[in-house]
Amino acid sequence: MGNSPAVDTSATKPSSVARRHIPLALVLIGSITLLIVVSVGSVLYISLREATENTFSLLADKANANLDLLQVQIGSKLGPVEAAATELAERIGHGSYTVGEGDSELHHLLRGALAALPHATAVIFVSSDAHAVRIARFDGRVGPVPENPVLRERQEFGLRRAASLDKPSWVEPQWMPLLGEPVLSFIAPVKRNGAFYGALVISTRLGELADFLASIEAKSGVRAFVLYDNRYVLSHPDLLKHGKNISATAGEVALPTIAVFEDEAFRLLRKDARRATRIMETADVDDAPFDDEYLLLIREIAEYGPAPWQIGLRFRQSDVFTDIERLRVAALTGLTILLAAVAIGYLLARTLNRQIGRFAATADRLRNLDIANVQPLPDSPIRELSNAANAFNALISAMRWFETYVPKTLVLRLMKTGSAGAALSEERVLTILFSDIRGFSTLVEHMDPVETAGLLNRHFALLATCIEAEGGTVDKFMGDSIMAFWGAPEDQVDHAARALRSAVAMKAAIISDNARHLATGQPVVAIRLGIHTRPVVVGNIGSHNRVNYTVIGDTVNVAARLEAFAKDLALDEDCVALVSGATLRAAGDAAPAGEVIEHLGDVPVRGRDGKVEVYRLTG
Repeated sequence: MGNSPAVDTSATKPSSVARRHIPLALVLIGSITLLIVVSVGSVLYISLREATENTFSLLADKANANLDLLQVQIGSKLGPVEAAATELAERIGHGSYTVGEGDSELHHLLRGALAALPHATAVIFVSSDAHAVRIARFDGRVGPVPENPVLRERQEFGLRRAASLDKPSWVEPQWMPLLGEPVLSFIAPVKRNGAFYGALVISTRLGELADFLASIEAKSGVRAFVLYDNRYVLSHPDLLKHGKNISATAGEVALPTIAVFEDEAFRLLRKDARRATRIMETADVDDAPFDDEYLLLIREIAEYGPAPWQIGLRFRQSDVFTDIERLRVAALTGLTILLAAVAIGYLLARTLNRQIGRFAATADRLRNLDIANVQPLPDSPIRELSNAANAFNALISAMRWFETYVPKTLVLRLMKTGSAGAALSEERVLTILFSDIRGFSTLVEHMDPVETAGLLNRHFALLATCIEAEGGTVDKFMGDSIMAFWGAPEDQVDHAARALRSAVAMKAAIISDNARHLATGQPVVAIRLGIHTRPVVVGNIGSHNRVNYTVIGDTVNVAARLEAFAKDLALDEDCVALVSGATLRAAGDAAPAGEVIEHLGDVPVRGRDGKVEVYRLTG
């Protein structure tokens, strides 16, 4: 304990190299002007490029929104068909339905299923022995359909396909000349007792989809279409015009090809099909097929058949690049404004730099509560800076009064916690210390008020230094007494040991100070200390407009009673320090080394039941 700490004097040595200081005015004027002049071209270029990319991104977002809407529309028509077919296949497979003449039960089942599917046109069940039940929708009515060659061909096709399927699936769409639109069928194999029993087929017309595409074009001016396998047209607004005049293509897929339609989108698609099939997943408009007039965007979906579908949009280039031209005009305007800003900035920088530096330095000192080193700010010819300087000066004056009445170390610790909850009242185990001047009334009996205040101020400063050196918080000054605590607001696991070390330091400081007083003929000051460790309530205590960060509870009373009990010992010492057994146990091995501890026994405490184990620091 007697070793003096080493002092690092390296910070006080003069630097061998003189540091060059650049005026703030030169930094502001030179750097800002240079940066603006050098970067203006690149900034404008980057801004224009970013704005262009954003324009295309907005176009892609618009396209994606339309494509999402179209995809949802398709799903809303085909999803219920898929679910219904799967469920019907399971019911037929697990039920006792048979296919025969006059079998009304199976007829009713299929009729009810078709009635619940407004977008479906027919439901057919074909048993493995080629017997079939056919229900179709005609002019809004649902009923059985007599056999005909076309239906027989579709039944045979469905039966063959179902027998080869492991799970229900969509098959190739077909063009129906009589309907003037394509039809898509979903086939679900039906198994009974593990064996193939037949095929369930639900067909749905896609003509209504063309109405939806036409509505997109009417609202946004964007042409939309749906293809099958990049070559065949499933839906297009022109289907409404041509309808039955469109001829089907012979082959495996009987659908009209894109060559049948006079559409610039399909011309671009035939011209650059490779790019058209890959651009929409990333919404990369730069990679989309285009010419001088149109831009084409495609998305591929692979959920409704052996080959993927393509849903696409065609935009006019003029709708896109009109905004780009506006951006160029805005860029020229921005250049003019930036040049004007350089000139204005040059003039203002010279005026602002000094005051800004003062504001920054003052704010930094105020932030650290270094009030003693804060100087008042001079006035400024600029009204706002003058108002700010006056506000800062008023704040400095208020903070000096604040520092006088509020423990600065406590505020800094609460700020360090970084949480408003640190000041909320809570129960914690803390160590409380009370100090008191022995015979204070006699000591100041012949002093005037000014001398008394000076003695107390010097005494309190001496003890508060010892308390704060160990991380303690001075709670309050009460007459000639001090109340302090350890363990809050920040957690201190060794709060009891800190309090003991602080008591030892106080004792040494009082003895040293009294030696100086004796040498100069001044009165000596003897103190009593009481220290106790137990749970207390700590936090903000007070009213809505004034609070104290303090501690309350029986522990505080016991510490005060221990300090008062020291008076009963009638010891003529500079410092009598009494410590509870709870504090010594809490300190454990961290208690100050070399201290002599005298056990005084269990002492009754005035105003409470029971006794407190008391020790005296005699070292």
